[in-house]
Amino acid sequence: MLRLIVLNTSIISYNMHGFNQGLHSVRDLALSSEPYMFLLQEHWLTPASLSKFDDNFPTYECFGFSAMETGVLYVRPFGGVAILVRNHLRNFCQLVCVDERFIIVAVGNLIIVNVYLPYAGIADRLFVVEELLTSLLDWISRDCGKVVFIGGDFTIRI
Repeated sequence: MLRLIVLNTSIISYNMHGFNQGLHSVRDLALSSEPYMFLLQEHWLTPASLSKFDDNFPTYECFGFSAMETGVLYVRPFGGVAILVRNHLRNFCQLVCVDERFIIVAVGNLIIVNVYLPYAGIADRLFVVEELLTSLLDWISRDCGKVVFIGGDFTIRI
């Protein structure tokens, strides 16, 4: 089995506050810093629009999830997480788990977790956080012996 160890890996976590709003900042960071990975939160894209990552970031492989259902949008969109991995690492990548508030991608022997915790306005947010952390612990404990990196938007008010 091929094992990949990525030394001096640069990973940027960024809350986009909407794809169109965060697009230029992520593009500027990609050009200036050339990170191996981006952990992106709140892209607000529908499932049909996730291809915008591929269109705008051709040097990255996108693993993403939309927290929105398809159909007519009546309110402001919310949520969505994605991990962008540089194309030269794509053969070492495997999607482990994707959920409304987190995504896990294995890159060789490295487990990358991108988390988006609920803000204060969510009903039962403590329950949501508890379930999310329990689920993450379950997934991470399955990959014993691997290096785990957890990043994302952890802004929560209790």
